[in-house]
Amino acid sequence: MDAIDRKIINAIQSNFPISPQPYHELGKQLDLPPDEVLKRVKALKTAGIIRRIGGNFHSRRLNYTSTLCAARVPEDKLEH
Repeated sequence: MDAIDRKIINAIQSNFPISPQPYHELGKQLDLPPDEVLKRVKALKTAGIIRRIGGNFHSRRLNYTSTLCAARVPEDKLEH
């Protein structure tokens, strides 16, 4: 991962464009050709550095409450 990959990751995390051509928009922001941005994003995904790209919502702005919950369950009790 180089400095350009880091810039792409930061841009995706902070402000992924909602547009018909988001990689074109990212390319403009980062002064890179859109095909280069897409190629690098695919490589980062293949390498497991990026797991998914999806929306995050501000729960409070939508008047929702969200909770992240985890539990340690013995493997023989998972089905139960």
